[in-house]
Amino acid sequence: AANPSGEARAQLEYNAGPILSSTAGTDATGDAEVSLAADSLVCVFAFFTMTNVPTNAHIHAPAPEGSNAGVIVGLFGALSDLGGNDYEINGCFEVTDQRYAWIRDGLAYINIHT
Repeated sequence: AANPSGEARAQLEYNAGPILSSTAGTDATGDAEVSLAADSLVCVFAFFTMTNVPTNAHIHAPAPEGSNAGVIVGLFGALSDLGGNDYEINGCFEVTDQRYAWIRDGLAYINIHT
């Protein structure tokens, strides 16, 4: 794995459109959007350009910006290769009330591993 700890990361801020940025010193970039729906449903849309092929993607929490935390939602099954170095995550995931609150309160981040 090129960047097992993550090539790109974005702190999730509810309705704020977080920016994915490289955490591994690469040129990885992107945008993410998270929406919260009733019944503890979180929907994620992210478009990003990586320098390596993604091997996993997650939401981690609880973690204030700059901190690390465990995985609370696996996103890799919703990952699509758009060609070149472009990728997309598009899916909705059911979460517990506590995990919903962490995402709503800005205590979660998306991490893309390569």
